[in-house]
Amino acid sequence: MKKRYFLISLIALELAALPAAAQILDKVVFSVPQKAIHVLVSDKPGVKKYAVTSNAPFAVTAQSAIGEFEVLIHGSGQINGQRFGDNAQLPGAAQSCSMVVSPAPTAIYRAHQKTAAQAGSILSQTVIVEIHYDPALAPNIKIMTENDSKLIGLGQNCDIAPA
Repeated sequence: MKKRYFLISLIALELAALPAAAQILDKVVFSVPQKAIHVLVSDKPGVKKYAVTSNAPFAVTAQSAIGEFEVLIHGSGQINGQRFGDNAQLPGAAQSCSMVVSPAPTAIYRAHQKTAAQAGSILSQTVIVEIHYDPALAPNIKIMTENDSKLIGLGQNCDIAPA
């Protein structure tokens, strides 16, 4: 008989503790490290294309080159016969232009959200970042997370010709 009361007391104590545990879990912020995975898919004079998948906003930076950089974002399409972007979203503006006036690292594009719109394969959450610049330049292009690019300044806006 005592065992039954003891067991019922333990169960009652557990049930009483549930609201407190729920409040603690509600206040805990679960964070995932920011990642921006990228692969160079095309490198021609004056044009670089990267496949980018990110779980957070990201930045595209240029270094060791001074000039105008146009960035185009393709939300879906095909890479080497494989579909990409079916579960992706545009992470920011679909087109931007930045004038880099220093050889120091300069952000030429800043995304405002992750590329994934819904669950799916990595390729289905991928966008293509296409960067155009003067073919005489040899810029060092990097793609990094928002956290890693916070101290890098943004290039000056330049005029974009209507597509």
